Amino acid sequence: MSFSEQKIKALQQAVDAACASPGINVPGASVVVVDRNGAELFAHAAGQRGAESNEPMTLDNIFWIASFTKMIVGIACMQLVEKGVLMLDDGATREAMSRTEGCQSTNGRR
Repeated sequence: MSFSEQKIKALQQAVDAACASPGINVPGASVVVVDRNGAELFAHAAGQRGAESNEPMTLDNIFWIASFTKMIVGIACMQLVEKGVLMLDDGATREAMSRTEGCQSTNGRR
């Protein structure tokens, strides 16, 4: 699967517009779209590296990412669901919750 030239231009324009619009407040962006096999379908960088930077954003920029653990774990779990290794309604949660029976929190609630 690949994107048409028209779709690629539309995606580039959307990224460029987001970075150029003062109302959106995005100084720069690097966007990469891959298919489920890891083949790159689209890659584009626009804007500057930061709000106070004149350096252009590139696809090689390295970002400091904070608080992304939940997102990464969520994606990993959904990939396991997709492969049939994990079921969303597995009893693990119920089992873990049953272990807390009789426990009290500091506010007296269970």
